[in-house]
Amino acid sequence: MIHTFKEYLWINNEISRVDIVDPDFFSTGQTIYEVLRVINGKPLFASEHFLRFVNSAKKIGKTLPISFDQFILAIQELVKANQTNEGNIELLFNYGSEEQQKNIWLAWFIPHHYPSAEDYEKGVNTMFYYALRTDPQAKVKDIPLRDAANVIMKAKNLAEVILVDKAGRITEGSRSNIFFIIKDALQTAPDSMVLSGITREKVLEIAEKRGIEVLQHPAMYNNLNPFDAAFITGTSPKVLPIRELEGHHFNVNNKLLRQIMEDYNQLFSII
Repeated sequence: MIHTFKEYLWINNEISRVDIVDPDFFSTGQTIYEVLRVINGKPLFASEHFLRFVNSAKKIGKTLPISFDQFILAIQELVKANQTNEGNIELLFNYGSEEQQKNIWLAWFIPHHYPSAEDYEKGVNTMFYYALRTDPQAKVKDIPLRDAANVIMKAKNLAEVILVDKAGRITEGSRSNIFFIIKDALQTAPDSMVLSGITREKVLEIAEKRGIEVLQHPAMYNNLNPFDAAFITGTSPKVLPIRELEGHHFNVNNKLLRQIMEDYNQLFSII
């Protein structure tokens, strides 16, 4: 399905118009992807995104036949062709099925929603969704999960839905990672249970530099009372406070939360 909202995309090393691309390209085979943010025409954390792209391929037993230079070229050409210096770019590689016998390398600008100043000030509402990614450590297209999450978020006017597994463990958001704050420590599900986003990794780096303890084990959906605050992280939301999760209210002005937001924004602003 074509989700781009700009006129031009990058396909197999050249720029093409969106309206001549087959919307069923990804109906067969396996597709890995990355989403990065462009600011002032420059990709944010490009090398980290490329490395994760390569690792996603490895997780499904494939190699990525794209160099870092080709990765950057696709972004530069998209920015130039669409005359767009701000937004989110999705980069995909489809390993065709045995019948198809054709790989597709594609990149495009996708619709995005950046939180408002009020969202960062007052926090956002979320709810639980009882589901689990097929392979949480590889960024592989999981269209049923994404589509179901979109329906719920739109119907209930939510910023995100938070995934809970069969054991009642909170893992991550449908398109983000989640952290809880308990006293002076952070708590988040371990790497093995989540698709670790670049923003999540930057938050962990901030915690290490500041000497903040990180408890890497999942919170339980039915035991939120110990936590003082919570936030989600991702390409579009950056570090975004959660105001409410399934009727449980968090302190959006928590000192540690605000420090992490400030530290990340400083990192964000110098790219």
